[in-house]
Order: sequence, then C-alpha cells, then structure tokens
Amino acid sequence: MKKYVCRKTCQVRIAGKITLCNKGGIYLLEQPNERFDCIEPEAQTYVVDFLKASKEELREAKWKFSDAKAAIKEAYDVSIHKEEGTTRMDVIEQILDARYRAIDVIPMPKVK
Repeated sequence: MKKYVCRKTCQVRIAGKITLCNKGGIYLLEQPNERFDCIEPEAQTYVVDFLKASKEELREAKWKFSDAKAAIKEAYDVSIHKEEGTTRMDVIEQILDARYRAIDVIPMPKVK
C-alpha cells in the first residue's frame, strides 16, 4: 500500500468498505483510480502545488523548503522563514497563513 492524495472528492472501496475520500485527503491505497496521485518519494511525477495543497498533503508529502519559499514569494510576494529550531509544521503554518491572507484584486466597475 502507498500514500495517495485525493484530487477530487469521490467514493472508493477500501478493505471491502465504501469510503468517502475528500479532496486533499491522504489515503493508503493499493490500486487507486485516476482521481488520486501518489505522494511517495519514488513517485517521480508528483509535484506539490503549494498554492492549493491541503495541510495534510503538505505534512505527508516530500518537498524542499526552497521550492515552497519560491512559490509563495512569486504568488503572494510574502517571504517565509526557516531558522534554527523551526519545525516542518511551522513552515506549513507560514505557507497556509500566506494563502489565507492573500487578497484577490477585483477590478472596480466603471461608473458612467
């Protein structure tokens, strides 16, 4: 069995039981359908999307701090920091904080 992240909410049979799998959730599966991506280190095709990944996915997947820092800086112009004693969960909280604080710029309608 390998760890997979669910890309779209669906139902699958796990150990003979139908289970609801939520988008962004991590599940141990043997033969998943096309709605799952393997997050094991040997899965060469898996890339973490730091702008959409769930907290659980960020916690379970293997990724580099430099990749996260670059993605967050480019998307939100926010720097995340890693110092001595900073845990992986601290970095994940910084990533999620930057995402939650982001404001979409919506153009104002023109007034005639």
